[in-house]
Amino acid sequence: MKIHEMNLQPKYFDFIKDGTKRIELRLYDEKRRSIQLGDIIEFAKSDDEKFKA
Repeated sequence: MKIHEMNLQPKYFDFIKDGTKRIELRLYDEKRRSIQLGDIIEFAKSDDEKFKA
């Protein structure tokens, strides 16, 4: 199991954290290809607040 960090703009970070936004779409680039089932995605915003999903 690995932890992957993805940065979000503060507005979208808050939407994910409060449950308003439930899906985050990203390009299927090299970084995203390394994500495996069971890994943790940690979203971060500019003020260093983090949220694990």
